[in-house]
Amino acid sequence: MHEKPAGPQGVPSFLPELTRLGSINIAASLTVPLVGLVDTAMLGRLDQLYYLGGAALGALIFDVVYFGLGFLRMSTTGSTAQAVGRGDSPETGAILARGLATALLLGSLLLLLRGPMESVAFRILDGAADVERAAVDYYRARLWGAPAVLLNLVVVGWLLGQARAVPVLLLTLATNLANVALNWLFIIRLDWAAAGAGLSSALAQYVGLCAALPALLAARPRLPSWSRLLDRKALGDLVALNGHLLLRTLCLILAFTSFSNWSAQLGTVTLAANTVLLRWLSVASYLVDGIAYGTETLAGRLHGALRGVERSTTLRSLALWSVGAGQLAALLIWAPVVIRPATAIALLAPQEAVIDEALEVVTLLPLVIVLGSLAYILDGYFLGLTAGRLLRNSMIVALLAYLAVALPAVSIASNPVLWLAMVALMATRAATLGAALWKDTRYGTGYPG
Repeated sequence: MHEKPAGPQGVPSFLPELTRLGSINIAASLTVPLVGLVDTAMLGRLDQLYYLGGAALGALIFDVVYFGLGFLRMSTTGSTAQAVGRGDSPETGAILARGLATALLLGSLLLLLRGPMESVAFRILDGAADVERAAVDYYRARLWGAPAVLLNLVVVGWLLGQARAVPVLLLTLATNLANVALNWLFIIRLDWAAAGAGLSSALAQYVGLCAALPALLAARPRLPSWSRLLDRKALGDLVALNGHLLLRTLCLILAFTSFSNWSAQLGTVTLAANTVLLRWLSVASYLVDGIAYGTETLAGRLHGALRGVERSTTLRSLALWSVGAGQLAALLIWAPVVIRPATAIALLAPQEAVIDEALEVVTLLPLVIVLGSLAYILDGYFLGLTAGRLLRNSMIVALLAYLAVALPAVSIASNPVLWLAMVALMATRAATLGAALWKDTRYGTGYPG
């Protein structure tokens, strides 16, 4: 493969591919929160509301565990894209095999440790007795889907690394539609409540895995030799990259969980208001992530294919186009929040006290969305370059900047200052990664690093 920096009339040759990947990835990403709304609506129809609360409480465990293990997808996408760029077909097969083996190992480990995990998790999580019983039922049912969840992360990462976004969309649709159908069966028809919600999530992951098999077979991955599969340098690089990405993700989890925890300390109304605003931020992130995934694929491919001045010029152009596309995607969310903030808040929480509280800080949300979109796109860019150490260091610095503002906010009980801490988090991520982008494309630092 040999990419040119620009096509006819100065249009970059990667732009059609970025547009295609971004559009498909956005469609796939947006199905996730939509299905979550359907699940919530089904549980909300039950007479006992503690089933809904229990499922939400139990889901927190999986949010942390699966988000923390997201490095399985991230490391697979960048490594695969670079191998594709180099034209190294045997290595693409080896990356898939290593990733699947790692996912199967970790998924099996989660099942083996399900008892100790339950004990630790429910010592940390606190809820009423009925809510906690429902949460335990949800946890025990959903955990059986862990191997399929982790295998799907690798499959999605590998397909994205090969720019096969349509199969990823089909996998996502199959998983989410199965989740909705099984929720209807288990919750509405069979009245299995929170346990039914957990079981439907678990089984839906296996449906998605089966839906991905035709795409995997069509890609015809070459089975690696044992010597290539167990190559010491490749395994060492994989362990190091996954370690960097795990630490980076744990820092991000700490920032958002502490934000919610400190919001609760400021009062129930403040917690509700901040939760609503975070939901808007979450939807924006799903939109921008679609562009970021496309950037990740193309950055990895170009990094593997190009060298020297052509590499720097093309990657700089890709980053700038991706940032622009990410801002357009973010515009779809921050525009209504800016134009009709009270309406945007009332869509999710019509209570007057919550609306009033949210309006005091809503002007900071567009800033968080804009800076966040920059961070997400640059995250995708450097994930494509498998620059794990850089991403880890950037997130550590951003977490420190966040804590430097958040801790005083808690001490003076100020929600606006707490939101300034979120601004600091996103601004620091964007600034540190932006500086690294400038250095890389100007001086050819040659990440990964």
